[in-house]
Amino acid sequence: MTLEQELVRAEAENLVAEAQLTNITRQKLKEAYTHQVNGIIERSEKQAILAKHTRRLLELLDDTPVVPGTERAAYNNERAAKEVLLDAEEDLGKWEPRQDSYTPSSRLESNLLPSIVNGSVIPPDTHSVSGEADERGPVVTETNNAETSAYTNDPKILETAT
Repeated sequence: MTLEQELVRAEAENLVAEAQLTNITRQKLKEAYTHQVNGIIERSEKQAILAKHTRRLLELLDDTPVVPGTERAAYNNERAAKEVLLDAEEDLGKWEPRQDSYTPSSRLESNLLPSIVNGSVIPPDTHSVSGEADERGPVVTETNNAETSAYTNDPKILETAT
């Protein structure tokens, strides 16, 4: 009987650990792809700045046809080209990320599992964890005070449920 209880307890702990690992993996994957996409957006915005200045540089190139046997005139837009380069540096230096850049929100609590109240999952932004705790874990109270004695997911709670 004791061994069966230990087995059930170990299986419950294993389920919790697997759920936490899955939650962390998904969260970190989402964060990594979010950073990658934000980097792509940043690079593309900076490339757009450079492309506009490149267009200005291209306009400075002399593309008039040359008759065979005559020499092309010397390049006389050095000062304007240098000004374009300085403008490009200045614009890149002033570039800042847009206000609408995306940052992922975490739906995980400190114990890496969502909270459950009355059998339904409660997103973290609709409840708060008070300083009180007992053998089942910290007390969770919803912001609308509809439920005042719910508890977060805890391995000890899962043990008694199985």
